[in-house]
Amino acid sequence: MSDDSPNDVRRDALAAHARLMAHLEHAAEHGPETVGMGADALAGLMGMGEALEVDLTEPAARADAERDRLRSRLAEAAARLAPGRDPMDVALELTRSHPDADGVLDAARDWTRLSLEFTTERALAPYGDGEFRVDVAPPELRWGTAMMAWSGHWETDTASFDYVNPPDPAWSEQEAHEWLEMFSHTTLPAVSVHEVAPGHYSHGRALRRVQSPVRRALLSMSFVEGWAHDVEEVCVDEGFGAYAAARLGDPDRTADHFEIGVWPEALIRVTRLAVAIGLHTGAMTVEGATARFVEDTTLRGPAARAEAERATFDPTYGRYTWGKSEILALRERAREQWGTPSPRRVSTGSCWRWARPRSVSSERSSTSESGGGAPARRRQETGLVASSPPRSARATRTRPRARSSACPARAASTSARSDTSATRVSPSAALSARAQAVSSRPVASTRIVTTRPRSLPLVASTPTIRFE
Repeated sequence: MSDDSPNDVRRDALAAHARLMAHLEHAAEHGPETVGMGADALAGLMGMGEALEVDLTEPAARADAERDRLRSRLAEAAARLAPGRDPMDVALELTRSHPDADGVLDAARDWTRLSLEFTTERALAPYGDGEFRVDVAPPELRWGTAMMAWSGHWETDTASFDYVNPPDPAWSEQEAHEWLEMFSHTTLPAVSVHEVAPGHYSHGRALRRVQSPVRRALLSMSFVEGWAHDVEEVCVDEGFGAYAAARLGDPDRTADHFEIGVWPEALIRVTRLAVAIGLHTGAMTVEGATARFVEDTTLRGPAARAEAERATFDPTYGRYTWGKSEILALRERAREQWGTPSPRRVSTGSCWRWARPRSVSSERSSTSESGGGAPARRRQETGLVASSPPRSARATRTRPRARSSACPARAASTSARSDTSATRVSPSAALSARAQAVSSRPVASTRIVTTRPRSLPLVASTPTIRFE
């Protein structure tokens, strides 16, 4: 608080701070010794931001199944690159190949450019305009490895930033080496598609087209992180690894290098979900959670312990996998109901095109297949209400609404209300029209700026900063 703050404001602020400190001291001395908040409290916390009733048995089962699937995908990629070797050993070895401290920024800029170009060419996200800067984080954010800062949704359009942090010059050689493994030639590509395109940056550009102030203001972090996490695998399926290898002209680089960078990061995130549920339901201790990270991921020693301890103060950090799983569930529903031959395109297209439901499961359970009004309800639920072609000043698929699940699946009654020309069309026609609109319209390019501005507009242009 500044010295020139009004006396009454200063007095009230200091009193509030004193109450907080007293509460924390009392909790530390008299609070429960267990770190878990309990199953009901965790389920309530997870569901509150999504307006959902959460049954923890479902995400726990999904976490185990997803862990097994990811380990299988990692094993397949590692076997192609290094037959007969342990997949985790292969992944760990590849992370040791990284740029030096002076080369981190240039490497991040190269992968940013590739991810933006690939996303535009494959029409994986509807908007590719704006200015994007890759730079060292300001001093107050130097503790993280990488973070994305959107252009402010309520501000005049300014640059978005991907902040990356080379190792501190004061660190030992070993410490610097371990830090640089996060920017390895295998890890950094996956980080770039997550943070930039078609991940968070692409999402942020869509947010600027949102007409509803409610949808701009209310965030579903399960969707935000689930989207960016899911598109990592979208890029595997769409061939980003081979695309990058060809563009880089490196004969030693293959598509498998990109894949092996994606799967270990996904294993860390799915383990977060399992650990958060285990710790807060009493089924797991911090020691057991640490062992789970060691067993299922590439993390070892202090890194594994730190991830386990994070669950004690960030109990919803499984939101990456939870959000992704809801998007994948939407994809499967689209395949069943639309019969599309391109499941991943349906996933991305549907998420951008239509508003989110209150809950996939609750919609199904509360809507009778034969009851009155069911056909119209199901058409809304599955995205069968399409609005007129998007105008340049409005979004077709943007930020999730407040009352919804972790992923969009039904047509926007909001869009229909805001656009009086909305009409009903068949699902195949809607999907075909959307695909043609994405592929045929000129996509504005993103200008990548590689010089640091004299002063960073941290308040006006970057109100939302996410840490991975």
